[in-house]
Order: sequence, then C-alpha cells, then structure tokens
Amino acid sequence: MSALSGVYLFRHIRQEDNFFRIPLFVLFFIAFGFFIMCWRTSALDTKLLSQDIKYVELVGEVLSAQADEKESVKKVILKIDVPLSEEKWRDILPKRVSLTIRKAEDVHKGAVIRALANLRAPSGPFYPGGFSFQRKAYFDGIGANGFVYGTPEILEQKPLTKVAILKEQMTDMVYSVLPKSEGAVVAALLTGQRDAISEENWHYLRASGLAHMLAISGLHVGLFAGTVFFFLRLLMVCIPNAALYLPVKKIAAFIAIFAAIGYTLFVGAGIPAVRAMMMTSLALIAIMFDRSPFSLRLVSVAAFFILLNRPESLISISFQMSFAAVTGLIIFYDRMRGQISQWYSHASFLRKALLYVGGVMATTVIATLSTLPLTLYYFHALPTYTILANIQAMPILSFIVMPSAVLVFVGMLFDIAHYPIWIMGKGVEIILLIAKETTELPLSQLFMPAFGLPLLFCIMISVLGILILKKRALILPVVALAICLLATWILPKPSFLLSDDGKLLGYYNGKILSVSDKASARFARQIWTENLGLTQNDIATFPKSGCKGAICCSEDMCLIDDEQIKLAFLKNRYALSEICQDGKIDYIISRFSLNAKNCRARILDSRYREGKGHLFLYPEEKTVQIKQTDGQYDRPWTPQ
Repeated sequence: MSALSGVYLFRHIRQEDNFFRIPLFVLFFIAFGFFIMCWRTSALDTKLLSQDIKYVELVGEVLSAQADEKESVKKVILKIDVPLSEEKWRDILPKRVSLTIRKAEDVHKGAVIRALANLRAPSGPFYPGGFSFQRKAYFDGIGANGFVYGTPEILEQKPLTKVAILKEQMTDMVYSVLPKSEGAVVAALLTGQRDAISEENWHYLRASGLAHMLAISGLHVGLFAGTVFFFLRLLMVCIPNAALYLPVKKIAAFIAIFAAIGYTLFVGAGIPAVRAMMMTSLALIAIMFDRSPFSLRLVSVAAFFILLNRPESLISISFQMSFAAVTGLIIFYDRMRGQISQWYSHASFLRKALLYVGGVMATTVIATLSTLPLTLYYFHALPTYTILANIQAMPILSFIVMPSAVLVFVGMLFDIAHYPIWIMGKGVEIILLIAKETTELPLSQLFMPAFGLPLLFCIMISVLGILILKKRALILPVVALAICLLATWILPKPSFLLSDDGKLLGYYNGKILSVSDKASARFARQIWTENLGLTQNDIATFPKSGCKGAICCSEDMCLIDDEQIKLAFLKNRYALSEICQDGKIDYIISRFSLNAKNCRARILDSRYREGKGHLFLYPEEKTVQIKQTDGQYDRPWTPQ
C-alpha cells in the first residue's frame, strides 16, 4: 500500500489540481509508518526470559553501571556471554539482563564479571490497560531483570571510553564539593545519571511539579545552547573589529549547535533530549538564515526523524509529553507574538522584569495544560501548586544552574570546575527547598483514577481547542474538558483485585482499598493504589480474625460479602470443603491449585490464573466481568 501510493504521488506530485494527492499523502505515511514499526519490531527480536530462575551463574560484560542513593548498590546492564554461563540455562538465557548488585563498589562499566544471580522474566501490566514492562524490556533489548547474590567476581576490567572516564571524573568532583542530596541532582544534570537521587527528593520534585527539571529535555538543552550562544555573542560584540565586520550572531548560533549536540550525546541521548537537540539545532540554523526559529514545522521534522529511527517512541511517555509541551508552547506564542513585541517595545526595566515573571507563568500554565491529559493518564496525579513552584524555581535553573553547568565543562579543561559546581549546588539546594515547601502545602496533589484511551482523546481535543480558539469560542472546549474530567470519576472500577501469584487480594468498596496483607506484592499494591486514584492513607488490611466491615477472617480464610457477590479467599487448601458446602459463595480464590468437583462457586486458583497475569473483578447487576492483564494478545514480547 505504501509503495503503490508512493509511486502514484511521485508521478503526479506536480499536478496541483489532483484531487487524490492529499488523501494519498495521508495513506502513504500511514502505510509507511506501519512498515517501519513492523520492520523495527522484527529487527530487534529480543529474547525474553520465559521463566524465573532462582539461581544461575552468569558471565558477562557490564554495559552500564549506575549507583543509587546508597553508593555500594548499583543497577547494571549485563551483556551475557552465554557459552561461559551456566550450561543448564544456556538455551533460555537472554543476551542482556538488568541486575541490581548490592556489593558493587568495584563494579564499573566495561568490567567482565562472574556472578550468581536470581533472574525474573519481565512482567506485564499490573492494571488493565496499564504500562507493560514486557514491551519496554523488548524494545530496550533487556531480556530479564533480577539481582546478584553476594559480591560478583571481577574477571577483567576493559578500558573505559574517554566519555565514560570524563563522566566518572565529573561525578567524583561533584561529590567532593557537594553533599549527597544536592550532589546527586547536580551529577544528574551534568552526566544524565539519575539513579543516585534519593526517593525523598524525587517525591518532592514530582509532587511540586518540578520533576521536569531532572529530565534532560528541551529545557536543559535549550538553556545550555542558549547560554553558549549568549556569551559567545556577547564576547564577540565586545571586540570592535569582530562586531563591525563579522556576523557575530550567526557565528554564535553555529557554535551553539555543536554545544547542543555535544551536551545531548554526553548526558545520554534520550527521546526528550534528542527532540530538544534537533529542534534547538534547527532553530539555531533558522537564526543563521534570518528566519523565525519557532515553527510547528520544526516539531514535525524532529518527530519524523525520531519515529523513523525509533518508531516505538510513539507510545512512550517521554515522547508524548515532550512533544505535547513544545507544540502547545509554539501554538500559544505564535498567536501572541505580535502582542508580546508590542509589550516589550520601549518597556522600562521594571516592566521587562514583570513581563519575564508573566512569561514564566504563561509558559508554566501552557506546558502544564498541554501535558495535562498525559499527566492524568499516566501518573493519575496533578501537582496543584506547579505554577507557584515553577515561578520560583525557573529563574534559578535558567540563570544559575544551567549557565553554571556550561562553566563546569569549560572548567574541566583548566581544573577549576569545582567553583561552578559549588554555584550549581547552591542553586539546586534552593530548588529542592522550594519543592519541599510546595509539597508540604495542603492539597499539594490531586489524585485521579485511571481512565481509557477514549477519555484521553476527549481531554486532549478539549485542551487543543483551548489553545487554538479565542474569546467566546473557548467556552465549548472548557465545558468539554470539565465533562471529560468528571467522567473519569464515574467509570466502573474493580471491586476485587488479585495479584498474578494469588498471594495478594484487594477489595475496593468505593472509598478504601483493603488488602490481604501489606508484605506481599508491594509494587502491585502501589500500582493499584495509583490507578484507583487513592493515597497510602486510603489503604487498609484484612482483619487477622473477626470482622471489619464486609470482611470477616479466620485462620483458614477470609469471606467478603460485597453488595453484589460473596467471595472467599483461602489461606490453605483445607478450607475448600467447608466453603463448597456453603451454597452462598460465588467465587473462591486461592494461590494453590484446588481440586473441587461438586462446588457451586467459581474457582480462581493457580491453574485458572496461569498465563493470565493479574485479575480484576467488576461485579455488575447480574454478571461479574473478569479482566486479565496477560494472555489477551499475541505480541513478540508476550509469553508464548
């Protein structure tokens, strides 16, 4: 289909009155997109672990190693040397695995290690329609994840690349100047390695709406390249002959392009960083040719080349949020360009300062509004005071932190980088304080339950209408947005939630999520909590004995008498005969395999759950809908 429409377009492209030209353009790119996606998926052919392995001896090379907030613990990507690994598992071992090593002081990138490991197959979604870790692992080329027992044996240390050595030197210098809390953030901005940032700081930054400051994206690449552009232009303007006879603006833009590319490659070329690098470079090229640097064409060109190389990026969170934010900002400022120029003309210093504050507020509002649908869809929470936090933190990042980052790279050449690192640390310290104070305000986050793609499209179209339409026409998208947001609260939610191993059962009564225990399947419980729009304060546990609301428990079982169904959760096999004699029980859940011949209740045991993943029961008036997270679709990354 792509080839046929392409041939037709090539032959008739110059016929302006050709009626079929535009439809064929659309058809060509849709077909071409599907071709690229299929080719990319087939070309990867990542081998995923088909079963969990409790003990396996691995030999392989460390491709990357990032320390977390505990310096002795590192998360590494290991390229397995299958012929040298344990013979028993060679047929099913993947090529690459992600491992957590707790005694990893001597483990660095390039090390060849031998280790006894526990490997787990990548898991599927933990909630219907949720994020698939299997799919991410497939496209990342990671076939399994797990941890290492004890200390791995270092067989060889291959020489590091110059970039890796520079990253280690820079990180060591940061920690020699700054305390761990601020140093981890500074190191992340300089090297792109974020694992050392404490969970507490991550929480404050997310809850305050400042987490985007740690995701190397358009903000950082633009500020980095912009700082280089500004100071180079300023330096050349200060030289009379250069100012008179050289196109200093174009020379500064040309050099800033290489600064943007270099910074992006150094910190690790993630999707937001690549998008930002491409758009920043195109904008600087536009400046060199005296053209406007702000255009949706730049966005489309950047998106096209990213998707051409990594088509799986289309459904990634970073791609969607990055392009949503920049598209919204370009639409808004393109509309306001004339008005902004009028405001700045002959403005006093005070007025320019006020306009800057207003610009930060407007940018924050537009970026927040543009990414609102995706924020709610993926994270189920909205930072209430994000505008307040960004107004305070953005000037610090723009005028202190990122310009200092440029000086760090320059200072590494002359062994004076510790001075700008100290300045960066002070700026980061203030940003973290702002994040903490904002988070501790009442109602700092609004939590939303999970919703599906139809409502996501509804919210996105409403937001797009708010950005595009003017005056009275704004009423329609605003009303539509309010209706869509309200609809998320009336969507049906599961009453019973069961983990894939059958050890954790959750009962949601519309207000509180009660779980069988808080020790089992903690990550699954966290995902359930977020998708139901709840907080940790809304979690309760089943009683050990006696009754608590609709839940009654004994040593052998728990009975839950919901308004529509009655369910039994067995703690051992021996309670089955007693439960089967009770004709009022509708469902029996057990983590064991049960053998019940004359039982009226429907049994959800280990045999029933096999290959289905997590189960969710939606009681209706006369039936119960059961949704599963695995086994519904045949995909290259799903177990066969």
